[in-house]
Amino acid sequence: MILEHQRRYWDLATVVFLALFLVAPLLAALTREPLGKMLVNERRPVEQAPELRADWNSIAEFPEQFERHFSDTVGLRTAYLHLRARLMWFVFGVSPTPVLLRGRDGWVFMTSSHSLEVYRGMKPLSEVELAEWCLKLEERQAVLEAMGVKYLFAIAPNKNQVYADYLPPQLAQVGPTRLDQLVDYLEQHSDFRILDLRETLRAERKRDEGQRLTYYPLGTHWTNRGAFAAHVAITTAMGELLAPGFPSLAHFPAAHCRRAPQDKQADTWADRMYLEDVLFQEVYSHNPDRRHMRSSTVDGESVGDRDLVTTTGDGGLPTTVMFHDSFGMQLRPFMAEVTKKMTSYRDTEFTPSLGAVREADLVLDLWVERILVTQSAGQPCSWDQAGLGRLFQASRLVNYELSPAEAKAFSDFRQLRVSVATEDAAEETAAGPIGRGDLILGGLVGSRSQTYIVAVDLECQTPGRLAMAWRTRRDPGFSGRNKTITQLAAGRNTAFFHLHAPDLEGDLRLRFSPDLGEYTLYRLEIRAINR
Repeated sequence: MILEHQRRYWDLATVVFLALFLVAPLLAALTREPLGKMLVNERRPVEQAPELRADWNSIAEFPEQFERHFSDTVGLRTAYLHLRARLMWFVFGVSPTPVLLRGRDGWVFMTSSHSLEVYRGMKPLSEVELAEWCLKLEERQAVLEAMGVKYLFAIAPNKNQVYADYLPPQLAQVGPTRLDQLVDYLEQHSDFRILDLRETLRAERKRDEGQRLTYYPLGTHWTNRGAFAAHVAITTAMGELLAPGFPSLAHFPAAHCRRAPQDKQADTWADRMYLEDVLFQEVYSHNPDRRHMRSSTVDGESVGDRDLVTTTGDGGLPTTVMFHDSFGMQLRPFMAEVTKKMTSYRDTEFTPSLGAVREADLVLDLWVERILVTQSAGQPCSWDQAGLGRLFQASRLVNYELSPAEAKAFSDFRQLRVSVATEDAAEETAAGPIGRGDLILGGLVGSRSQTYIVAVDLECQTPGRLAMAWRTRRDPGFSGRNKTITQLAAGRNTAFFHLHAPDLEGDLRLRFSPDLGEYTLYRLEIRAINR
């Protein structure tokens, strides 16, 4: 009897506890202050309450939209996430977020962008992708050399390349990384050389003392000390490229750097894991001492909010443009001290027609290793129309030109298929539907030794879009990977497209959108550029 009473008490206590557990979020949501617009830990806005409208699409999308809103606004959300994070980190020994992997001694490593698969050699570059990267780098070097500008492409290693021994032991390498592949491919097929910073950072790691590290344990970036080591290697490479023009170019002296512990956590994912109150790392600054700094910010010349222009005014130093990702932010203070003028573009792809590039002595491309995953080599440069026009005019290698009769036929009937191949190949490519506003060139074959510029001269009644897509051996359909769009103004236009596809094979399609209104095609010409 006593045992039965005890069991009832425990059952009642369990029911009450579960009821409180379920009701507590509702009570908290009703009594708390209004939520802000951002989920600070997750670096994203709160999902707003959806609006239910009287149409089928709105009704179909409402449940999923409401679920996202409820997940972001449920009461005690932050408390539960903190509790969950502690259980996963301290009890189960794993990361609370799939974006990070927990390694030895609580170090974290990025899992996004296939970082671990690439490190292990399980997601290699194909031969076509390697050829595309090779052409991409050679092309940038060639166009800059024609402008009298030197080009340096540097790759910073992922954290797992420098602190591989902190990864779980089961993540052993089984093949070369993408960076290994690219370095080997360039050595075998090109005179272009990248600045591979892996050995520089590994050597710097050997100088670690206590918590004075080369990469952050709880972050993904190099520390200021790691950035300084990269700065030394980059400045040395710049001197070799620019010699003998700037004999006074030298890296910023280590003795002029200020080293001291910092209160702030710098690069850490602790807050995004909801562990910001229990996980900490020691941080030491390693920055240019203000007493020895000569550079100053130039106002009014930045293109974007995250761009920066600095100057020392020293005519014995080069004018430099740096395109970079987040790794370049810690490099900026050092590079600013060894350049006459430096223009830094954050997360902007190389664009040769920028005014700062035309005025530079050297262009530095600095990106972390995952660029070989996140950036498609199939689109080499962010060329603007002016830059493409100059490349087109400089080439005398006419690959194909639409005849006046064919141009008139397309203008009259709004669809056309022509072949640039042999008769046999033309018969093979003639099959398949052709849509209104489509002009298709069949039988094209790409080359690893050439890239192409397509020029389209037309007059349209209203503004609209002109899209170009192409087939390759890798993507036989008109996929989003092989597509580019340009916006046309009302009136006469000459639009240029960059067609960079070593494995081009089959059709090239130009699609004239209906919003162009009435239009007349005057010319379509493809010119090749030898690499």
